[in-house]
Amino acid sequence: EIMNEPEGSIAIKSDDDPCLNTTGLSGTGAGWSGSNIDIRDLQRFVNRQTAAIHAADPKALVTVGSWSEYSSTDNFGYTDYWKDECLTKAGGEKTGTLDFREIHCYAHSGEYDPHAPFVQKASDYGLDKPLVIGEFSQAHSDGRTIQQLYEYAHSNGYSGSWDWDAIGNDSNDNITVANEGMQALSGSPDVQLNIDFTPIADRCWCSDVPPNDEYTCQQQAGWGKCDQSFMQGYCCQSCHACQGCT
Repeated sequence: EIMNEPEGSIAIKSDDDPCLNTTGLSGTGAGWSGSNIDIRDLQRFVNRQTAAIHAADPKALVTVGSWSEYSSTDNFGYTDYWKDECLTKAGGEKTGTLDFREIHCYAHSGEYDPHAPFVQKASDYGLDKPLVIGEFSQAHSDGRTIQQLYEYAHSNGYSGSWDWDAIGNDSNDNITVANEGMQALSGSPDVQLNIDFTPIADRCWCSDVPPNDEYTCQQQAGWGKCDQSFMQGYCCQSCHACQGCT
C-alpha cells in the first residue's frame, strides 16, 4: 500500500481535466487534514513510487488505501482519481499503475453510504482490477456482525476484506473479532485458511513496554524496528511481534 487515505490531504479545486477536478468531493469529508495538497501531486507520487517498486520487484502487488468509493470509481457520478489514466498522466510512468484496488468502508450513524462496498457488489464499481475492502469493522457497521460482513464481501465479488484493526484502538475491532469473521468463511470451498485462531490471551500477554513508551511493542515491531538494540529484552517476544531476537 503506497499510501493510506490520501484523500484526507486533497485540496478541493476546479479543473477542466476530470482527473484533477476535485470539486465533486466537496462535502464528502475529503481534505479533512487541511493539508490542501493538489491531487496531481498525490497522483504523481503514487505513480512514481509504484513504478519504482515494480522496477525493483516486478511481482510486487501495489495499491492505494482509498478512504471511500467517492474517489475510486467513475460510476454513480463519481471520479476515479487512481485509475491508470490519471496516474500515468500525472507521473509519466507507464508501469506506475495499481495492481489491485482498495476502498475503506465504515458506517456513519449506523448507516453505510448508498454506494459503499457493503451495499454494492464489487462489479458495480466498473473497475478492471481486483477490489479489496481495505478497512472496515463490526464496531462501525450498520449492525451486521463481523461474520456477516466477511460473508458479504466474499459472496459479492470482493477479492479480500481486512478488518480494522488488530488491537482495538479508538473503539475499533481487535484480532479476536477479526478471527471470528474469517472463521465464518472456513466452510467455503474456495477459501483456504492457514491461521492460528487460538485467542491471543492464551498465546501471550502484551504487557512489555519498550524504553520509548510513546509507542507499544506491537507498533514498534510493525515499523520494522525488531533489529534495533532498544527492542532487545523488551518486545522480542511480545505477541510474536519479533522473532529471533535475544
